[in-house]
Amino acid sequence: MTAIQDTDKNSLMELYKNVDSTYQTILMACSWLAPSEPLPIDLLMAVSKVGQETELNQNLNFLVSMNFLEKAEKEFVIQPKVSAFIQEIADKNALNELLQVTSRAMHAIVHPLEKTENFQPYANHIEKLAQHGQIHKIAVSGLLFGLLGRYKLQIGEFEEAVKFIKRALLIVEKVSGVESAEHTENMNNLGTALHRMGRFEDAKKCFEQTIIIDKKILGKKDPAVAIGHNNLGQVLIDMNSLDGAIIHLEKALEINIDHFGKEHYLVASGHYNLGMALMAIGDFPRARAQLELALAKRKKNFGDDHLDVAEAHHGLGMILQTIGNAPEALEHYKEAVRIYEAENKGNLKLAASYTNLGGILHVQGEVDLARSYYQKALVIFEAGLPADDKNIRDLQLQLHLLDYGMTMADLLEKLEAGEQLPEEIMKILEESFGDETTKK
Repeated sequence: MTAIQDTDKNSLMELYKNVDSTYQTILMACSWLAPSEPLPIDLLMAVSKVGQETELNQNLNFLVSMNFLEKAEKEFVIQPKVSAFIQEIADKNALNELLQVTSRAMHAIVHPLEKTENFQPYANHIEKLAQHGQIHKIAVSGLLFGLLGRYKLQIGEFEEAVKFIKRALLIVEKVSGVESAEHTENMNNLGTALHRMGRFEDAKKCFEQTIIIDKKILGKKDPAVAIGHNNLGQVLIDMNSLDGAIIHLEKALEINIDHFGKEHYLVASGHYNLGMALMAIGDFPRARAQLELALAKRKKNFGDDHLDVAEAHHGLGMILQTIGNAPEALEHYKEAVRIYEAENKGNLKLAASYTNLGGILHVQGEVDLARSYYQKALVIFEAGLPADDKNIRDLQLQLHLLDYGMTMADLLEKLEAGEQLPEEIMKILEESFGDETTKK
């Protein structure tokens, strides 16, 4: 049969009119999606109201035989020219109705998804639907832009996240108003993106606004209010407003305990966040208690091998190391490393655990083992951070200290005494702290 793109429009019209309404519905829905991308079967089932996947596959294979669709292995795609043909020849009212139906179905399917790998296959389709929806003034397009913003935030594309979330807010504010859950969900995501970009004051304003609105529309004890308090607490930590951060983190924890109970995973995260803030202000006893609760509750929720459990081990290791309990700190860092390595996550958190583990071994005189962990950490940091990042400089300093048989305590003593230091060490100190430190 002749390829569809080589078929004249009159013939195409006849082909389209001669298939029943189910096939027309599928083609109209596909024409709103991203061309040349694998079509989402669950979405097409929802839109076409075909109850079984096997039946839908039969329908799609028929459309392949008619050259409306193409098939690669088990995946179906629609080509750009075919989408354009369908948009031109299909009934406009039916097309617009399918845009709304498809957009709502997409939102219902994707909104609950939390893992980026589950979201990714839909991303290009969502963007295409959102763009069409904005042009045709479909209200749900704002929610779709919000989903895209959330996804871009999760994968670390913060500029893109801000772009999509702002588009979402423009639409949501017109449709639902500022005092709506859709608005505050997007404002929280916008604040988080701005926080990650280092725009702390802008992020703070976003979170303050979400708290005010969510309290008004949902009540002071709603979990959405807790999200705002937690986010505001996190940005206040980075703004070095630690007392304010602790107030908001305590409020978030209190709301989540009241709503979910003491053992919920969000409560465990609340203990962790509060513990890290308390450690930052030097309240070590309370910090340790909160971090121990976080570890116990995360283990209860996720088991011993979850990444959140690794994070809690690392945090507890930090407080134990700070108060001088090196043996217990060492065990917690080892557990964090074990979990991160088993999950094959060569990320910055693993590098931080390598660094702290190496630091304890360094002080204990386990020079070769300390060097090994420092070098592993350095590889990860150099791959994921700018060359002049403080973490990289600190590790380079530690490696040079190992070369000269020194610890950080030895270095500080020599600085205080005004002793001559090796050139490599002096260079790193000057880069990190400037001339004032090295003049001591």
